[in-house]
Amino acid sequence: MDGRSTEALVQRLERLEQSQRRVKWLGMLLLLGLAAVVLLGQGQPASLTLTAQRFLLADGTGKARAALGLVQDGVALGLFDESGTTRLGLTVTADGPAVDLFDASGTPRLELRSTASGPVIDLIDDTGLRRIALGVAPAGPLFNLFDASAVLRVGLQVTADGPSLSLLNEQRQNRAVLQATALGSALTLYDAAGTRRSGLTVPAQGPVTFDVFDAVGQRRLGLGVDDQTPFMNLFDANQRPRIGLFSAATSSSFYLLDGDGTQQAGLTATEQGPGLELFDARGTRRATLAVVSDRPGLSFFNAEGGAIYTAPGN
Repeated sequence: MDGRSTEALVQRLERLEQSQRRVKWLGMLLLLGLAAVVLLGQGQPASLTLTAQRFLLADGTGKARAALGLVQDGVALGLFDESGTTRLGLTVTADGPAVDLFDASGTPRLELRSTASGPVIDLIDDTGLRRIALGVAPAGPLFNLFDASAVLRVGLQVTADGPSLSLLNEQRQNRAVLQATALGSALTLYDAAGTRRSGLTVPAQGPVTFDVFDAVGQRRLGLGVDDQTPFMNLFDANQRPRIGLFSAATSSSFYLLDGDGTQQAGLTATEQGPGLELFDARGTRRATLAVVSDRPGLSFFNAEGGAIYTAPGN
């Protein structure tokens, strides 16, 4: 679980954030409001005005309280309070239908829209910036939180694979991702550049692992527990294992590997005693030094692994 599915999630969230419907809606209301002022006049008695493209509704003092009309790419309905401030707007355009609610100052505070990708609800602060978004995308439902600059900082999604939670920095880069799928659960941490630096994985089957990555995202250290056996691996810059350590019920081992993953040396401690083994480039054991039942022993082997010298002798 390396967070690649979450990167796709962030891309979908950013596409939702790029919507410009609110700006278009405000422009529509401005056009309708200006038309209402021109057609109704100032302080004139209420009258019914019917045109080919607009319907205007005024109160007893001649103030516009509602406007319905055609706009550039659809139709818009605006409802105004006694001061002429827009409080509710409804539009239907090529992008889909949308409903906007405004506060007493005319600032949009809630928007409900239906897009080609699914429905979305935006909650907006008193400066007009989106702070919460809820939606249903083709991949599954979304819940997003934005900071005071309207930058996505928290994303929660449920897909067919399972739920995921993403925490992002001000540059919209992942800093932490939590996932749970049928394969298991995982927590991944990223640095300020968005590079994966550590990960904890609990699979449905297999060992629990904790991995540490370098500045370019290459795994360099791995810790884990397989059944009842803990282990540790160190990797080179190409993510090839070079050093290994594990502790089983009756023995512990430390081993060194070459760049091809072939064991070159091993140090083992068992109930019978410690032992050191050396291997050639093909991984064939060539020498051993051990203490078995308090008796030291040294052995050398040929290229086929056959013993050619043992001390002390039999």
